[in-house]
Amino acid sequence: MAKKPRKANSYYDPFHDPYPPEKRVSYSDIIVPVETIRAKSLLIPALRPKSPAPLYIDIEGDCPRCAHSISDHHAVTIIVKGLTSVSDDIKQQIIESLIEEGTLPHSEEWVMRCNCNQEHDFQPDNDKSCGSRFTVNVTW
Repeated sequence: MAKKPRKANSYYDPFHDPYPPEKRVSYSDIIVPVETIRAKSLLIPALRPKSPAPLYIDIEGDCPRCAHSISDHHAVTIIVKGLTSVSDDIKQQIIESLIEEGTLPHSEEWVMRCNCNQEHDFQPDNDKSCGSRFTVNVTW
């Protein structure tokens, strides 16, 4: 039996909008734990610089809720008592001394938020995302 053609107003492009109109995701800022699990297979981290002592972690991939493209540029957290802010050069020196001492943490965890810049039903006026928030953990 032949498939029925779609109506002209119900056409969607799965490359740019992975959900057909009846499956689109509405905005919600409720945290859903399963999205953290999904994010592990959808997001790709890149250490910057590529070394045992990265200063930044860049993340790219698809949102675990709406499946639109998202990205994040995350500064690796180094806490030094008495310092409020440091340059990247000083931060690199601190990281290198922590490597020598064997005390450098080899993972970073933070909460990432969808930043797909796409319209979703029920979005607040100042937001262009689906509202998803999930935990990202990168180990190197």
